[in-house]
Amino acid sequence: MSLMDLLKEKKQALAAGKRGRTVKPPPNRSMWRILPSWKGADQQFWQDFGQHFIKDAGGNILAIYVDTEKTFGRPSELNALIGQAIKSCTDDATMQLLKDAKSSGSVLLNALQTDSPNPTKVEILEIRPSVFEQIITLAQEYEEAGESIFDVAKGREIIILREGTGLNTKYTVQAAVKNRVASVPPEVMKQLNDLEAYVAQESAEGSFRALNAVKSIAGLLPAAGSGPAGLGASGIPTARLPSSAVAAATIEDDYAAAPPPGKGATPSVEFDDVPELVAAPAPAAAPAVAPAAAPVAAAAVESTGDPELDKLLAGL
Repeated sequence: MSLMDLLKEKKQALAAGKRGRTVKPPPNRSMWRILPSWKGADQQFWQDFGQHFIKDAGGNILAIYVDTEKTFGRPSELNALIGQAIKSCTDDATMQLLKDAKSSGSVLLNALQTDSPNPTKVEILEIRPSVFEQIITLAQEYEEAGESIFDVAKGREIIILREGTGLNTKYTVQAAVKNRVASVPPEVMKQLNDLEAYVAQESAEGSFRALNAVKSIAGLLPAAGSGPAGLGASGIPTARLPSSAVAAATIEDDYAAAPPPGKGATPSVEFDDVPELVAAPAPAAAPAVAPAAAPVAAAAVESTGDPELDKLLAGL
């Protein structure tokens, strides 16, 4: 990846953090005017979207990342990891955290909430696919009668009724008898959000953080400093890496939110410590103790005064 590619990716990541939030239908009854496409007439006006919210046991958000499968129809490494972790999980609490990390698909629309204090403010309305299906069915019924609920001048507002909470939430969609906003003001059409740009939230940094968050929850990622000696917390043998690669090997520690090391965990050896261990002189290199035979040799050089005896002793 070139430097310009990295800069472009970083710019997208920063832009993702500045995006406005979507809104969802509030409890009970709310009225909405679905707006046309930001691309122009007779173009797709909706955008599929999926997002992972990965939390720890305390409910703290570790990472938020776009679901590439539900949003773009492309394979998701994060979905694959979550599925793998769920299959190998034997702990009910961890299992629930992993299931909660899965994304639920939604549909984004440009819309006006006409019964709000600001009925001409363009919102990014986020609804469940089942709600969007009801809107499509309603639109088809009006199309058959020669009327379009999406028409800027003569379109219909819709009522979304939200009842219940959590998994028991129920949505009902119907056409309003009378519009609160007769026609869409021209200035509103200039405020339409580019929904394709809104969901373009992929980044290597975000993906890295999300993957590590799931690994942390599933116990697949040791906490910083808890890897075996000679390894970083990522499990990469840092002693074999060139110094320029060490930072990349240890980035995982910065993003990991793993639990404390388990019983018997061995503290990791940081890369900077490895050369000292390797270069340290081995104990065998210390001055050797004089061999036991040396005193005998020293005694042999002492003369007894008898040449024959000295020769005999020298041969021993």
